[in-house]
This record gives sequence, structure tokens and C-alpha cells, in this order.
Amino acid sequence: MSSVVASLVHRISFNQVGAAFIVLAGLLGIQQILMHHINNYLMFSRPFFNLIEGKDLYLDYPNYYLDIYKYSPAFALLFAPLSLMPDEAGIVVWNMINAAVLITALKYFIKDDRLTVYALLIVLLEAVTSLQNLQSNCLLAGLIILTYTNLRKRNIVWAAVSVSLAAYIKIYGIAAAAFAIFFKERFRFGFVGLLSLLLLFLAPLLVLDLDVLILNYKSWMKVVGSSATRSQISVMGILQTWFGWTGSFRAVQAAGALIVVAPLAQAGKWKEHHFQQLYVASILMFVVLFNQMAESPTYVIALSGVAIWFLSFERPSALDIGLLVLVLLVTSLSSTDLFPKYLREHFVKPYTLKAVPVLLVWIKVQWQLWHAGDTVAYRAFSRSDPDDLTLS
Repeated sequence: MSSVVASLVHRISFNQVGAAFIVLAGLLGIQQILMHHINNYLMFSRPFFNLIEGKDLYLDYPNYYLDIYKYSPAFALLFAPLSLMPDEAGIVVWNMINAAVLITALKYFIKDDRLTVYALLIVLLEAVTSLQNLQSNCLLAGLIILTYTNLRKRNIVWAAVSVSLAAYIKIYGIAAAAFAIFFKERFRFGFVGLLSLLLLFLAPLLVLDLDVLILNYKSWMKVVGSSATRSQISVMGILQTWFGWTGSFRAVQAAGALIVVAPLAQAGKWKEHHFQQLYVASILMFVVLFNQMAESPTYVIALSGVAIWFLSFERPSALDIGLLVLVLLVTSLSSTDLFPKYLREHFVKPYTLKAVPVLLVWIKVQWQLWHAGDTVAYRAFSRSDPDDLTLS
């Protein structure tokens, strides 16, 4: 971090930055209202009305919104409080909820106000991109992180609720359940998690019949499955645009899953806090890099992982600093008007360059997971946590 940034961070408090972040989220919502760019929000809010009318949520409803609804029936029900609000109010509240959950998650994960401010600065541009698109990605990133922090603090029920909500927003959120392996009460978490998933699965029965609910879940699975034929800003996109690869996306995702799960074979490292932190960062990047439907607004999830990874170092190496700068310049800045349009349109987009710096960081994280603590000094964010449940 430059001395200028460090000096600025020391002058402002976490509360000031957090409040500004939430206010900014609300203002970005107002901006989209004034510009009449609210289709993404309508795609969240209108399915509730289709749900209570017993309709298939996954058909075209051009009178409500463009595109196809891609979220779960449970999410449509959970969105009811916002759906019942006037759109203008709902949009502002929705954006502020997204920002607040991400801020809270990073705060409780890192636990150091100054470092949390750095984390918020790292994710800022991607958060703005997601919030301008009225997307759920800040919320999802927060829920994935909160799954870990709640496990660490023995809040097993809240950990289960966090991962269940994440899964019903975007199905890959279930990857956060992997964090349970680090903790003694993993089996209790598994039971409570399955119960939470079941209750949320059945929750729409409050407003519709069982046969209609089953129809909707089948339709949801079809929508999720159909996305397997498209690639955007992901590893699969890199393979296609760089190498003309036309193989199975599922094969690439399976290979990625094997790589991300493999470090867990080192049971002796489960209790090491820096190993856990790196693994959380790895999952946050993995669910974006190996998601064939990843778009630019999705990258706030991956950048949350990058922030956790970078801030885990007591003294980052020149390579680590270089990778962070590359992420900020190519991944984050390339999505803004501050980046030269010619480079964005002729290089970044055609060659899926937005994903490349994050992929490089993720590869380095995999190496560090196998060599964690060997030669590098790490910050252990959870070392002082009195409720730590890590295996000993």
C-alpha cells in the first residue's frame, strides 16, 4: 500500500467508511432509477407475484422484465418484503442490504478496523459495478464469508442459515459448506444445514401447492443446466478465447473442484488459521472463475477473496503486490470509464482478460495452501477469537 493510501486510512474510521459505503450503495440505486435501468431489480421483485399466482417462474414474462429468472423459488419468496415496496424504495433498500452484508462479513472476518478499510478499498470498484447493476453479488459474497465466521464463533445455526441462503440465491453458494471441515461441530452443522436447506426449499408452500413447487424447482434446474453451454468471464471463457477450446465445461469445473478440494487432504493444517483464511479466499475466487455464467458484476465475490488473501500477509512480497496491482488495474479498473475504451473493447473483452489476474492469484493461493506458513509470515485474523472451534 502506498504511503498516501496508508495515511488516508489512518485518518478515517471504519464506521465512517462503512457508512459511506452504504450511502453510496443507496445513491447508486437512485442513479439507476433515474436512468430507468432497473430490469435486474424487476427480475428479483416480480417473480414473487408469479409465485403467489402459481405460475412457472422460469418462463418469459416480458410485461414484468426482460430475460429469464435464474434464481430459486425460495429466493422469490424471501424477496417478498422488497417486492411489496414501491420499486424506488425497494431498489435503494436492496442495494443498501447488499452493501451492509458485505461490510459486516469483512468486518467480522478480519476483525481489524484498519485492515477492513483496506479490504473495502480493494473491493470498491467491483462492488460499485455490482450495485450499479442492482445485483445480488455483494450479498452472496457476504453470506459465503459469514458462513465461515459464524462457524468460527460457534454460531452453528447462523452458519447453516448463511450457506443455505447463499445456495438459494446462486446454487454455487453451497461451496461455503466446505468450511465446516475445519471445526469440531462439523456434523452438527451438516445436520442443521440440511434442515435449513429443507425448510427453505419448502417455504414457498406457504403460498402455493406442492405440485406447483416441484414444477418450479424442476424448471430452475433446467435453467441452471442450460447455462452450461455458455461461457463468459471465466476459466472456460479463457480456454475458448485463447485456445479455441470446445470441450466440456463440466470437465473444467470438475478439474477446478478437485484442485480446490485437494488441500483439505492435509488434515494436519485444518487448525492453522492462515490455512483457513487462504481457503476462504480460494473458495471466493473459485466460485467465480469456474462459473461459466460469471459476468463483470460477479467479480466482487472474487475480489473479496483477493482482499482476504492479500491482507493475510504480514509483509507481502513484490510478487504479491504486483498481482494485487494487476487485479486492480485489469480486473477492476477495466470495467470503468477510467480505463481506455480501445483497450477494453479490443483486448480485455475479446480475450477475457478480466479473469486472468484473479486466476493468477488463485493459482498462487493453491501453492500457498500446500506450503502455508513454510516461509511466509501470515496474519491470523481469528487467533484471538475466544469462541474458536478449530480442531486441536
